[in-house]
Amino acid sequence: MALLIEYIPILVFLAAYFSGGIFFATKALMIAMPIGFITQWFLTKEINKIYLGSTVLVVVLGGATLLFKNPVFLYWKPTVLNWLIALIFLASHFIGNQTIIERMLSKSLSLSSGDWRKLSYGWV
Repeated sequence: MALLIEYIPILVFLAAYFSGGIFFATKALMIAMPIGFITQWFLTKEINKIYLGSTVLVVVLGGATLLFKNPVFLYWKPTVLNWLIALIFLASHFIGNQTIIERMLSKSLSLSSGDWRKLSYGWV
């Protein structure tokens, strides 16, 4: 169900884009993402940090897209999000005893500390 909720804003964006253009689609996405985030939180009682970051970036960069009437800001969203995730993974090597990927996956995957670091660097 949570995965379906994450895809609904994409479908809303595509429908709005094909019916009204990029600026109409940007507005629709800026409305759909927070609604999807709140719905997901309401159903699961957990905050999906990646979805939260994506929602914040859509609102900020979508706002810049509409303010400056330039869609390039919205195009930056995937790149900015991927860079932020990579920086978080990299910073986790220097903060705490475990990398962030080890904290997320250690219950389902058993690796040595060195292998966790290699896996984390691979994601970066």
